Amino acid sequence: MIFVYILIFLAPLIPLSERYHTFYEVEQQLLDWDEEFGSNTDPWPSQYPGSGIIYELSQIGLSNQDNLPIYAVKLSYDADQTEDEARVLILGQCHAEEIYGVEIAMEMIDWLLHPNAFYPVNYLDRKLALENTELWVVPTHNPEGLLTVHGDTLAGEWIQDEWYRKNKTDINLNGIFDYVYGPGNDSDGVDLNRNYDFNWIFGDDKYELDYGCSANPSYISNFDYYRGKEPFSESEIQAVRDFAIDKQFLLSIAYHSSRSGCVSEKVIYPWNWAEGKSSPDFEVIDNLGRDIASFIPTQDGITTYLPSGSVSRRGNAHDWFYSQTGCIQYLIEAGTSNIQSSDEQIIEDTIDRNLVGAFHLINRASGNNFGEIGADKYLINGLVKDINSGEILNSEVSILEMDGPMLKPRMTDMFGRYRRLLYPGTFTIEVKSEGYKTYIETDIVPSASSFVEKDIFLEPLNSYNVSLNFNLPSDYDFSSNSKLVINSEWGLEEMELNTNIINLDLYEGEYYIELIGHGNNHFLPIQDSILIENQLDLFYDVKWAKLLYGGIEQNDWTDISGDWYFDDKIYSQTSSYYENDNFSSINLNQNFSGSDIVTMIKLKYELEWEKDYFSLAYVNQNGEILNQRNFSGHNYSGYNKFYISHLHNNEADILNINLSLSADESLYYRGIIIDDIKIFSDSEGAECFYGDINFDSFINISDIMKILSYVLDNDEALGYYKCVSDINQDDGINILDIAILINMILGD
Repeated sequence: MIFVYILIFLAPLIPLSERYHTFYEVEQQLLDWDEEFGSNTDPWPSQYPGSGIIYELSQIGLSNQDNLPIYAVKLSYDADQTEDEARVLILGQCHAEEIYGVEIAMEMIDWLLHPNAFYPVNYLDRKLALENTELWVVPTHNPEGLLTVHGDTLAGEWIQDEWYRKNKTDINLNGIFDYVYGPGNDSDGVDLNRNYDFNWIFGDDKYELDYGCSANPSYISNFDYYRGKEPFSESEIQAVRDFAIDKQFLLSIAYHSSRSGCVSEKVIYPWNWAEGKSSPDFEVIDNLGRDIASFIPTQDGITTYLPSGSVSRRGNAHDWFYSQTGCIQYLIEAGTSNIQSSDEQIIEDTIDRNLVGAFHLINRASGNNFGEIGADKYLINGLVKDINSGEILNSEVSILEMDGPMLKPRMTDMFGRYRRLLYPGTFTIEVKSEGYKTYIETDIVPSASSFVEKDIFLEPLNSYNVSLNFNLPSDYDFSSNSKLVINSEWGLEEMELNTNIINLDLYEGEYYIELIGHGNNHFLPIQDSILIENQLDLFYDVKWAKLLYGGIEQNDWTDISGDWYFDDKIYSQTSSYYENDNFSSINLNQNFSGSDIVTMIKLKYELEWEKDYFSLAYVNQNGEILNQRNFSGHNYSGYNKFYISHLHNNEADILNINLSLSADESLYYRGIIIDDIKIFSDSEGAECFYGDINFDSFINISDIMKILSYVLDNDEALGYYKCVSDINQDDGINILDIAILINMILGD
């Protein structure tokens, strides 16, 4: 027992191999290279003729706890300039203990800065990488974790844990770095590869236990996979996020290592979550992933790294990069389970083998198809311009065969250029830019030997004047800033309704408009779809609303199927996630008839994109759906209001409100949370619903208290409140209105 204690006590004092860079050694080497190459306009006249400066050092952020700098190195011809080139990102180290990533990144920089030396990747591959790409290398974006692994003095105490994985965020807020030597059980820190917002919810919560993996169930690292208190809570990941969005990388590698051995020596990429549910670009991604893996022999020399589409959904970098920025990122698990070998020969060999695969990826971006690690081209690129002026345009470019609802739009870069990797086949390109006709071209056939160079010239749309004329109630309150929303395929434009006539210049096309009351203006929301092909004058009658139903009360609903749950909100299920292969439904017990109806629903939702749906439907007495609105995808960061209308056109229709959720056979999410529901109609022939002064659908004692405050001049009745309080319609609010209201309540 004493012997075991001594081993545990002494273990942190055993240094790692000097071949590994500490954080301060990384920092100093980057600064030394900056001194040598940062302003050298002709560093290698023979090997890199006309290169200009080839090295630029930047700081892209700070670590979350200790404010250590996060460095990025730009390697390219004319690195001090911004040029129209494909960009590639290498993320060296994310998890603290996985230090091979630091060494691979630093070695890559060294190889490119010294073309006169012999390396496993030949001179031509390195030269073309600098000539034709803008390569960025981030040796570590977890500097405080790297310090912990190598050891550091903190408040006079030596701190070292070669097993440490996370950053050092003070999770329990006690002002102390709480860690336990060995795998897992560290109270502080966030797993930086669980902190991205794409599928973040499936990462581990705080202090969650680990149960190993099927390949090695005995390796347990509790608390090691904590996702953070919210997406992008960590400054390290904020820095990577902002950097990635700014640079619009084409390809990337993020290096990791697997101490458990569960995923050692693998190339992992987005994604293959379930049968038939791979990433939209999967054929491109998978082909390149297999190629990269084939160029990296395993340490035992028997085979090569194993390629695999990722099956996990845990807030990982590679899924976020691909879905949110369009950059295809490969997670490479470098080395065996011996992730901190002390054998220098194994260290060097692991670095060299991995760099061969990395340069194949760089060749795919640069178009270098020469030599043993050359890559097929299969890429389309070009500029998007105005057909008349030649001006470059900010445009969305889609390859329709590789598009999906979970992908953010792929936009042209600052040069107006798009780049899309393809595979052998035939493709359709679609290009959109606000104010221009959509461009579609079919039968595009890429080549292994040459890029498809295709500039796109867009034709401007005509613009027309649209006059929106609102017939407002006489008591309308212009100070309450009701909201007019103009929705098109290019997004939402919101403006305040401070006049009854709004003149707009809009491009031809389809639009959806909403007028929503605010403050003192409780009117029936207006919704309309319009097609603009010429000048338009549109007229709308704005009517004070009558509230038919408001709030959330479980007894108001009938549970038809499913696992709905009520408190002050409505939840689509009692558990954290809804079930797959499921249909659940509830009906509102109250029926409606005889007038136009608008339902406001305030909710947030997280559903599998275009596979699982939440629906609010108006259903008649025969069960027929008369109108509905479907929701799918992710909108879970906050509650948003949505409006669904039904125009009364059949006296016989008695309407019911139905809510339903349908899920297919795989991939669950958090479902629906409804914060509020309100159902409005017009005032059924009257100017307003006299007497409902507090706008709660009831006429009772609380309305007397409200009107009394107006009579006593404690409050000013404006907008809706002025109309409903002037019950005898004598253009004043006085004791007579109170008397009438009392009679209404008493039923006399």
